[in-house]
Amino acid sequence: MTRALKERLIGTWRLVSYETMEQDGRRGRPYGDAVGRLEYDDHGNMAGQVMRPNRARVEIGDGAAQQARAAYLGYIAYFGTYEVADDQEHVVHHVEGALNPAWIGGDQVRTLKFDGERLVLTADVVKGIFTNLDEARAAGAIAGGWIPDGLPASAADLREGHLPDGRHWGVFTFPARDAAAVRALLGPEITTGPLTSEPPGRLEWWPRLLHSPIDVDRVRSTGFRLYADRESRVTFAINWGQGRAYYWRG
Repeated sequence: MTRALKERLIGTWRLVSYETMEQDGRRGRPYGDAVGRLEYDDHGNMAGQVMRPNRARVEIGDGAAQQARAAYLGYIAYFGTYEVADDQEHVVHHVEGALNPAWIGGDQVRTLKFDGERLVLTADVVKGIFTNLDEARAAGAIAGGWIPDGLPASAADLREGHLPDGRHWGVFTFPARDAAAVRALLGPEITTGPLTSEPPGRLEWWPRLLHSPIDVDRVRSTGFRLYADRESRVTFAINWGQGRAYYWRG
């Protein structure tokens, strides 16, 4: 690690903006007017947090699962060690602990640059296309959490896109005979909003119908039904008649 570059990183950085950039130049703010901090020390340790402000409190009782899901999806937190890549253009965060268990033991890679006194970190979407579950499993997409674990073996035409912050989007097809196996992954049906989904513009296969703000009634009118998974972390939009399911976190 170049000492001069490391010295520029060391300290506590306050989040100014957290944005996505679409192919047509439009900008999105998946965490609203996000607040956060990123810390690097001179021993190679780091920690980062991003929060959507004004998250609703989680109250015990009816609706608690949905409230917990919204709270979880509105926060990013992890810590570990870091190093600057040999190209001096990327910083690699080696994750030791995280709110999302799927991150632990992995790396979060960011393009690194300075704009005056501001630190700018960027990440691009990673995409995967698989004919069947065997291909997805061999590529690590299931272990990484990008494709749901527990899908029937007949699931096919699987596509996924994910960002280093844990947000991900995907689609798969399944035959009618295995609908029960898909239903086993789901919690209660979602019949009211609001729902949000802000996929990167590079996911050409993601339908406009499932972009924020999502009109639940309109989605239902097209034959899709909306569900949270049993842990209330991932949202599914499923057309049972067509045997097609979209899902997303973030």
